[in-house]
Amino acid sequence: MSRAVATFVNDVYEEGDAVEHDGVALRRVHIERSFSGDIEGRSTCELTTSGLQRGMAAYVAIDVISGTLDGREGTFVLSHRGTVSSAGAVTAGEVVPGSGSGGLEGLEGSAEIAVEDGVHHLILEYRV
Repeated sequence: MSRAVATFVNDVYEEGDAVEHDGVALRRVHIERSFSGDIEGRSTCELTTSGLQRGMAAYVAIDVISGTLDGREGTFVLSHRGTVSSAGAVTAGEVVPGSGSGGLEGLEGSAEIAVEDGVHHLILEYRV
């Protein structure tokens, strides 16, 4: 397995209206991101987040990432999720099987998103 680390910024972050269900607020968010580092490119993301009482939250998301990874240009879909609590944040994700196209056809792997000093990092363990 190879490892890629990229930083990213959310260029567009558009929240939809929250819908309440038994004290849990669900909200859809549209995000457009720019990546730099071992992944150079952009993504479009649709995310659903749930805000719980006492500062806890969870999200599930799908990113369609287009760009260059390991010198190969193409597109792939990343499915990821996370939870936030007083203990911190935990995230996990995976490349959707069969989603790679162009030079990224056959891409597979797992991912994590880490935030350090306000900077977002995508860490991808992969093989093509």
